[in-house]
Amino acid sequence: MGKQSSGKTPNQGQSRKQKLRETRREEARKAAEREAQKRKQMMILGGIAAVAIVAVLALILVNRDDSSSGLPAVVAAPQPLTVTTDGLTMGDAAAPITVVEYGDYQCPYCGDFSRNGLPSLIDEFVATGQVRFEYVPMSFLGDESRLATQAALCANDQGQFWEMHESIYNNQFGENRGAFSRSRLDQMAEKIGLDMSAYNSCMDNGDQEGAVANYAAVAQQNGITSTPTFVIANGEPIGWSNWAALRDEINRALGN
Repeated sequence: MGKQSSGKTPNQGQSRKQKLRETRREEARKAAEREAQKRKQMMILGGIAAVAIVAVLALILVNRDDSSSGLPAVVAAPQPLTVTTDGLTMGDAAAPITVVEYGDYQCPYCGDFSRNGLPSLIDEFVATGQVRFEYVPMSFLGDESRLATQAALCANDQGQFWEMHESIYNNQFGENRGAFSRSRLDQMAEKIGLDMSAYNSCMDNGDQEGAVANYAAVAQQNGITSTPTFVIANGEPIGWSNWAALRDEINRALGN
């Protein structure tokens, strides 16, 4: 009898070995892809962690109290006042209209108005007897807002509110970061020529704390929710964008 056939030709054996090799290569390729994907994910997670760390450090730097840096208060010369003043108001009491600003000493837009709007308001409208201007400190952005307002009101006791007012706005560098620490406010007070004994007594004893709270309450009662807000001739409250826009509103109230 002849030999019984196994049923498998040489070509079939080679084909199975080739398929096995291809299968192993495919498994190796997939394993390599999985490993590469893991490394990619780890790199992404590492990047996210690094960004988070940088963000946390940035927040710490932004929110730290810079009073410890000893940065001195640099008081620019206040605008020369060619108009009469009475406490927190300036201009002729008989002026046709009154413009009221509700502000906060830490508000950057209030600072912009003080530097880039108030001088023009004084020259064009207050000095010409058309407008009486009043400032109401809202003091709602934190402890330094309230402390700065106290300093301004203590300066007002000596008839120098507007000098301190402009000096404070000239020293902004962020909210509750030490710009209006007691030491820097004291520097401003000294540089504008206040009687420091009287000023220190006013600040140390909290003589103006009640007035600060009262002004904030007035703003709240009048429905003021942001700063700077202007009320022109008892009209609707408006915000600040630039001097040209505010001037148009004042001229409209005057009928010009």
